Amino acid sequence: MRVPSMANRSVRETFEADATGAGPEKGERTRRQRSRPQSGFLLISALIAITIMTTSLTAGLLGVSAASRVTSRVATEATASSITSSQIDLVRASSYVETGNQYSSVTVPSGYSMSNTTAAITGGNQNIQAVTISVSKNGDVVLETTILRARN
Repeated sequence: MRVPSMANRSVRETFEADATGAGPEKGERTRRQRSRPQSGFLLISALIAITIMTTSLTAGLLGVSAASRVTSRVATEATASSITSSQIDLVRASSYVETGNQYSSVTVPSGYSMSNTTAAITGGNQNIQAVTISVSKNGDVVLETTILRARN
């Protein structure tokens, strides 16, 4: 009966061999040899892990990209709101302008444009006009609002 070297035996086999004085018979496979993974299993595990990591990273990057677009849109709308608010203050502080004309405009940041138009209220009092303020960025309307202005 041949006893395998210490490097090839499991702890249990070593204990049993020491206790009984025997080891695995010739041709008998040890527990360690029976549990050896099949060839290629490590490669498949690595590919699965890489696929999971790639999917997770892609989802994370898509989330960051969406958050960036939302942040940009919110910043654009906040700037447009500020421009509109400043223009409303300027219209209220200015002298009444006859319908069909425009009130003076506030200075806007680069990339933005602002327009204001006056119109009579249909079937209404000639001393009240609708002032429409429109703010655009790169040609796209971001915010448009209408206020009423009364003749002083």
